[in-house]
Order: sequence, then structure tokens, then C-alpha cells
Amino acid sequence: NCKVSENLQSKSRNKTTKEPQKDNAFLIDNPIINADEDLLGRAPFAESLANKVFNAPTTNGAFTVGVVASWGYGKTSFLNIMKDCLLRKGAIVINFSPWLYGEDNNLTKAFFAELNKYLKVYNRTLSEKLILYAELLESAEVPYMKFFSKLLKQGYKQSLESLRCDLEKALKAITTPIVVIIDDLDRLGAKEIIEVMKIIRNSANFANIRFVAAYDRDYVANAIRSLTAPENYLEKIFQVEYVLPNFDRNKLSEYLKEQLSFVEEQEELGKCLTSGNFAIEELTNLRDVKRFVNMFQMVYQQLKGEIVLVDLMNLIILKQKYFSVYNLFANSYEQLLFIEYYRYVLFNREKHSNKKVGTYIVNNIINDKIRNDHKDINENWDSFFQGKYDNVQKTKIIDLLDKLFTSNRGDENKSINRPLSIGRYFYDTLLDEDFSILKFKDLIKKDYTDFMDGISKSGPTKVRSLIKLLSNYEFNNESEYEKILNALLYRGDALKDKYV
Repeated sequence: NCKVSENLQSKSRNKTTKEPQKDNAFLIDNPIINADEDLLGRAPFAESLANKVFNAPTTNGAFTVGVVASWGYGKTSFLNIMKDCLLRKGAIVINFSPWLYGEDNNLTKAFFAELNKYLKVYNRTLSEKLILYAELLESAEVPYMKFFSKLLKQGYKQSLESLRCDLEKALKAITTPIVVIIDDLDRLGAKEIIEVMKIIRNSANFANIRFVAAYDRDYVANAIRSLTAPENYLEKIFQVEYVLPNFDRNKLSEYLKEQLSFVEEQEELGKCLTSGNFAIEELTNLRDVKRFVNMFQMVYQQLKGEIVLVDLMNLIILKQKYFSVYNLFANSYEQLLFIEYYRYVLFNREKHSNKKVGTYIVNNIINDKIRNDHKDINENWDSFFQGKYDNVQKTKIIDLLDKLFTSNRGDENKSINRPLSIGRYFYDTLLDEDFSILKFKDLIKKDYTDFMDGISKSGPTKVRSLIKLLSNYEFNNESEYEKILNALLYRGDALKDKYV
């Protein structure tokens, strides 16, 4: 008994508690099951809509509701809360996931097979009629003679319309409300979307059936439009379209901070999330947050203590949201950025009017043919953005890059805009020329002999990085001053380049 089984599952789910997130484990982007797991305050809306669907009048045909939201905004979670509420009220809830069947399957036949699986326990005759109805619908799509021969072979002379009337009477006799939930319409191609719409509005438009379908409206509308369907097609299918409500951004921020509990610099993290220096506005839903945390923690575990937290967080946002821009900088930041006061900064037409970008970037990264080697970088940016990002996205990208590469940043040895530390951000690890900041902090605590021994063992590739750390270190006592001064004198001889 599917109904009993679903109710038992629902009761079992209500008793379960949320499994705590394990340290360093990936966040799994699974939808929630019931209202107990709701983090965004949508449960009251879902339960209210479920009650309205349960009580909707269906005497003259199916009642249809569309649940509308963009990708990643929690449509499936919202449907699950509705489903849990409907099951507790005693409804027969049928899940139909058309995207699971693939393009080559007959979705109409698959739908009635699913309907039959749930309803056959209520009326055996109804089950037989549902199967026959689905077969006749399928046959109606083939040439007339094949359709006629199939009817004769079955020995069944009842018309499709009279069979439909019999089905409707049988469905009305089931006093329990029947709710069909259809998720992920926006995973289907245009032809499959049209077929599902025909199921809802035509072939399965029966009394005592309620349809609740979730979809990204823009995607579905564009798919339908591609098949020259009328502009108001969706309005003819769904009697009600419910747009998922926005949620409190503070809840998203709180959830992000909770999932970043593995970060050791919690005070610094708090400042990142509240100062406006981190592009948190790019994380617009829970799916975004989970993807960000998963990407961030992989790099953080390799570089913790060696990077500026907000720099790494903003770079992960760039990678997550605008990968082609991230990839451009990862491969060629030396050609795209300019050194100003020992810092990498973004190109500024007023400040860097005499700076030009080389043909390597133009030909190999931006793929824009030019007549000479001196094309202004702003023109190359326009070429790069064209066709990839709209003006709104372009503004967001520039703002994000400004956060990463500005000339007025603090004098951090490990910030992304420092020539000696930028590489680690894009390689996700310390480079051969990087002297570990954590190792340096450990060395400075040792006595003079051990400190100088550790300094002397640093390889020649790390000299510039080490001298930068030594010269920027704020000593706390005479002993540290002596160690720093002697280390500078000792290692300074090894540095031939004037630029540090």
C-alpha cells in the first residue's frame, strides 16, 4: 500500500534529527525532507500552500499549481515540505520525475504507469482502465490502421472518450485527495516540457487530481517559445503560480559562518563577513553557499596561515561564479596586473595610460586578433567580456577584482596583491620560492642558535621571500631585534636583485 508506506516514511522522517556536519567533510547539496530542517523560514509558506492544494475544488477537473524559482533556490526542498504536510493530512501523494525517463521514453505512458502504481490498491478495475487508457493514448499517436488493429486485437471497442469518463467516475469515488508532484521541469528539453504540459492539461485532467509542478519560469518559458508556442502558454496550464519568497540574507550569512567553523582565524572570518570586503552578495542561495564552502575548504587546508583570509575567499568567489575570468588571471596575472608601490593593481586608464598588454594575452587568452602589439588593455577587456557576461555581471566582476587588487591595501606579507605571495593563491600551495610564514613564526620563538640554523638552511630560491618577512617583522624585544638584524645581514648577501 503506497499510501500507508508514504505515511510511515513521513512519520519516520519526522522523528529523525539532523546529522551534524563532520569536520572537513564536504557539504552535500541534498534537499531537505521536512519543516524541521528548514533554515530559510519557508516552512509556513509551504504548509499553507499544501493546505490550499489539499482543499482545492476538483469536481470539474484537475487543479494545477506551479512553484516558481530560479535554479538553486530550494524548489525541491519546498516541495518536500509540502509533501510531508500533505501526507500527514492523509493525501495520496504521487511523485512523478519525468527527467528520469530520458528523451526516448513516452512520458505519457510513464505517467499513467506511476499513477497506476499508487491507485491500483483502491480499485482494481480502475487499474486496468488506467493501463488501457495509456495504451490507447500511445496508439493514437501512430497511423490510423495501426491504431485500429490494436483495438481489434484487444477486443475492446470502448472509445477513448468513454474510457476517460469511466476513469473520472472511478477517481471521484476515491474520496482521498490525489496530489501529483512534478519536480525539475527545468531539466527537460522543450519537447518533453510540452509533453508534460499536455499530460497536466489534457490527458490527465481528471477530477480529484491536483498537480504541483516546480520549475524555473524563464527556462521553461524560453523552451516552450522555441517550439513557437503562444507567449501565455504557462498561464493556460497553471491556475496558480506561486513564486518562492525571498529569505533573510542574515540567515544565509549565519549558515555560511556556521559551515566555516573549521577556519582557525574566527575573528578574522567575522570581520570578513561583516566589513563589506568579502563579496558575500554573490552567494544568493544555499546551493551557492555549499559550493563555496566545498571549494574554499580544499584550498584553505593547504594554505591556512599563509594567506589573507578575505583574499582567498574573494578568489574562490571569482572561481565559482566567473571561472573564465579566474582562469584568465590564474594563467596570466603578470600580464594583466601592474606593479605599483610593490603591489599588484588593476589597470586604470588614467594612471596607466602608457601601459600596454602583450600579444601573448591577446592571442592566447582573449583570442582577439590585433594589428600590432600595443592594444589598450581596456579594449581587450571589452572583447573578453563580449558574449560571455552581460553588463551587470561585468560590473560585479570588476568590483570583485577591485577587492582583490587595490593599491591601498595593508602591508601584508601574504596578501594576494603582493608579488611574492600572489602565486600561492592560484597554485593552491606554497611555491618553491615561498618561505612559510608559519615556519617563520615558529623559528622566531627559538633561541638565537636554532633561529640562525633554520635561516641558514633555507634554500636559495626562498631568499627574497625570507628577507621580505625579516624586514617587515615587528620585533617585540632586544633578543628578536638581534636575531632579525643578523639574519638580514646573513641572508642579504645572497640576494643580488635590488627588488624585494
